[in-house]
Amino acid sequence: MRGINVTVLAAVLALGLGACDETTAPEGAATMQVAARGDDGAGSTSTGGGVASFSQSLSGAEGTVEFRARVWARTDAGEWVELTRRTVERVTVDASGRGEAKVFATTSVEAGGYNRVRVVFEEVQANVTGGIQIGLGGVLTGQVRVDLQSDSQVTVEREVDAEAEAGASTQLLIDLNSDAWLGSTNTQTRTVSEAQFQSAVRVLVR
Repeated sequence: MRGINVTVLAAVLALGLGACDETTAPEGAATMQVAARGDDGAGSTSTGGGVASFSQSLSGAEGTVEFRARVWARTDAGEWVELTRRTVERVTVDASGRGEAKVFATTSVEAGGYNRVRVVFEEVQANVTGGIQIGLGGVLTGQVRVDLQSDSQVTVEREVDAEAEAGASTQLLIDLNSDAWLGSTNTQTRTVSEAQFQSAVRVLVR
């Protein structure tokens, strides 16, 4: 009877040690998150093409912005690391930027410095309920999309200064800066140019 108990105890200890091994993070690994929000600062004033000769934010864009994207970060050694695990992520955020940023990718990366971020957007569209005035007329409302042209994507690259520390988490925040590009909407086509969107988006390190 005593022999059986010793055998069972040994088996339990072995399973416990195995479980600990599986959950231990690799030495030197860090965690990097990617989050997004509609706007991370004060409202913007911008000029747009088409019939939008003048535009401004009244109190921040109201509504939602939905996008599909993949994200990479470049190490100081020049290696690009995908943070979205080879998958296009679909994200919906509050256009005004109120509320918490939405985390849509979390991955383990090698600890060290990262100096550039690449975001490839494959779809961007907004459902505007208010807050943006176009020209001298009324307030912009309804569906608006970014014109991604023939290649169906727009790439945004920004320099960053991110230090991923072993055992810690670093967050990259994609600030869509919605006020800036929604204010450039062509009211005839209900679109924003790829260039307007590309120049407005910011990437911050948190």
